Amino acid sequence: MPSGVHHRPRRTWWIIGLCLFIAGFGLALFALAFRSCRFSVEPGHMQTWSLTVRSAPLLPDGKPGLEHSAAYRLNLIGLGPEPGSAAWLVGSAGAAPSNLRLVDVPSDGRIRLRSSDGRLGDYAPQLAGFDFNLLPLPLGAEQEWKPDVVWAALPEGKRTVACSVKRLRSGASPQFRCDFPVSVEWVDPVSGRYRQVRELTATYRFDTLRGVPREALVTFILREEQPTPGGFQARRMTMELSWDGSSSAGDPRDLRDAAAAIAAAEPWLAARRIPPADVLGRLRAAQGPFRSIAAGMLSMRTAQ
Repeated sequence: MPSGVHHRPRRTWWIIGLCLFIAGFGLALFALAFRSCRFSVEPGHMQTWSLTVRSAPLLPDGKPGLEHSAAYRLNLIGLGPEPGSAAWLVGSAGAAPSNLRLVDVPSDGRIRLRSSDGRLGDYAPQLAGFDFNLLPLPLGAEQEWKPDVVWAALPEGKRTVACSVKRLRSGASPQFRCDFPVSVEWVDPVSGRYRQVRELTATYRFDTLRGVPREALVTFILREEQPTPGGFQARRMTMELSWDGSSSAGDPRDLRDAAAAIAAAEPWLAARRIPPADVLGRLRAAQGPFRSIAAGMLSMRTAQ
């Protein structure tokens, strides 16, 4: 019997095993490429982004003039126990957070404000014009779709805009582009001046493994009526978002209590009144990411 005959079964099984491994690996990559985009903020965890907003006037030849920029830090902190219950904690980059809002962060990414008694609002908070709702997510593996986007920076009655979204790239971090097909126009109720937003485009990547937008670039032109009759100024606006990472924020029960106390104290302080004693006690006990904003509220109460 030839010497190679005894080794054929072993070699055959090795080849079969290798083929099965390659097939399984290919299926895993295929499944990963079409993994659903689901926004997720786990209780006790904080997701952090850097936001840079740039503004440049458009000169008569259409080219941008001198640019001005501002940098911010944006955090979403999971509170629980309800799915999607979170705190929106924001402020200028390099400074302590200055603003907190209770929000609902569903898996489809359509963030909305949540009142202290649990009622949901019609839109999300916005930071210097940026709103996560400008980054709509597909329900499945859609390549193109036309969602209604609610942008909080627009005036009431103009916030809902029908947009066109296209998937540019698939994979674990798919890329999308959202376009406003029409301009949005209104008259400012305070100044009485005409304003217009046009040519809005958002290009963004979503990390399907971590459940967060990883980066985004939003551009649009803001056209405003000037005090001189017939005078208008157009500005090129750019908002650039970058995910900085995830970290532990503390015990969800402590986070919920501190966030609720801050939300409860805000209307009292806005009315220049001292919050109830139990709210003050919870503000004093606030730790972690809410400590600085709670301390600021306590100092306001002392000043009054």
